[in-house]
Amino acid sequence: MNILCDVDGVLADFTGALLARWNERHGTHYATEDVRDYDIGKLLKDPEWWYVTMQQGFWANLDVLPGAKELIATISNSGLPWAYLTSVKYVENVHAARERAFWLDTHFGDYGLAEEHLAVVLSARAKKGLFAETSIVIDDSPEVANLAAKESAHVLVRAQPWNTGIPNRMTIEEITKYIKNKEWLR
Repeated sequence: MNILCDVDGVLADFTGALLARWNERHGTHYATEDVRDYDIGKLLKDPEWWYVTMQQGFWANLDVLPGAKELIATISNSGLPWAYLTSVKYVENVHAARERAFWLDTHFGDYGLAEEHLAVVLSARAKKGLFAETSIVIDDSPEVANLAAKESAHVLVRAQPWNTGIPNRMTIEEITKYIKNKEWLR
């Protein structure tokens, strides 16, 4: 049994940071609650929205979502092997992987160095095959939730505005309680 915990949308406020920079550049007023589809490009109506994340400092300066530190403390104390599971959308984004490791060490360094708990893949689809029936997968992506479920993992979906169509979504507090109480054993 192991635990794989996604970063963006579970621990880090990727969407809030992206929308803040987008709004600043384009004079718009989007909020996280406006994102109703995992493909944020549908809201922004621009297939090139990802360029906002390629600026130096974007990944290093994401806010920590409420409850994230408690979740990682609980995972770390669970006695199970675990890893942060995160995607880097484009290989040409030279800042993303380095800044992601820096961000994890800065905010979660008390629970082990990012390097020893970091699994980086190039896209959500590349996560396919990582989820065994002995895995607990914590994510906010409908696509990843479906992939993990097909591989018989225990899937815990952090409730976000863009995943309302997924049954049994959980708050971060409910996910933390699930891990703390070892509910997968029941």
